[in-house]
Amino acid sequence: MKAEREHRGLSVPQVAEDLHVGVATIEALEAGRFASLGAPVYAKGHLRKYARLLGLDAEALLAACETTQPPTPELVPLKQATRTDGPRVTRKITTIAVVAILAGCVGWLLANREWLRSVSQTLLARSTTASPAGDQPSTTPDTATVPATLAALKHEATAPAPQTETATPATLRIEEPVAAQDGARVRVRMSFAADSWVEVYDATEQRVFFDMGTTGTARIVAADAPLRVFLGFADGVRLELDGRAIALPSEVRRGNLAEFFLDAHGNVRPKR
Repeated sequence: MKAEREHRGLSVPQVAEDLHVGVATIEALEAGRFASLGAPVYAKGHLRKYARLLGLDAEALLAACETTQPPTPELVPLKQATRTDGPRVTRKITTIAVVAILAGCVGWLLANREWLRSVSQTLLARSTTASPAGDQPSTTPDTATVPATLAALKHEATAPAPQTETATPATLRIEEPVAAQDGARVRVRMSFAADSWVEVYDATEQRVFFDMGTTGTARIVAADAPLRVFLGFADGVRLELDGRAIALPSEVRRGNLAEFFLDAHGNVRPKR
């Protein structure tokens, strides 16, 4: 990864800024000091994002790193342990199991923090909405409406996410949304020939897309222009603004990284 970064002319601070991590994290990844990154789930996540940013095979790197880790020490079968060692062995196994469960829970929370934030905001908005003066709240929930309410909450929590369609790379098809009435609102379609991290911010710097686009899929973002766009692997992404193909000039790119502003007329200018 260090050799590929230097080949692309990128510095460690530049990569750290693009991945939104500290410089120490990038240095630890390049030096193979994965233990300093915390639980294995964090180290693997950082390694996967860094590899994709450089256009490398993330899974092959993960497999190679696992083979270089120290071998797991041989465990003594319980039947060979003495009676006095039994409680200590049980405590060790329990501790390992608890740590593994906690690491899994933390990893799940980190992976789903955006969805959890959306659900909490939806619940807070519902709780602060005033009830009509003549209505009296029911103390007994209507069991027939509970599934519908949960479905509505899930729909609202996931509504801001852009549309996704999986198709073969040769024939990408996706249902176009209804054109917005606001003249400053544009539709950007992103077709992925290769995996690429993408960030899109609208005219008010509100984040409207923040995800990994996978090979053979297309995503559509509708937002107020001008948009600020970041592409982790620009060669793998085809951009269209309201049906018109967008070409990226060299001044908005650093190797395969691209960051730029896109206005309502399809003009591209670099981020200063």
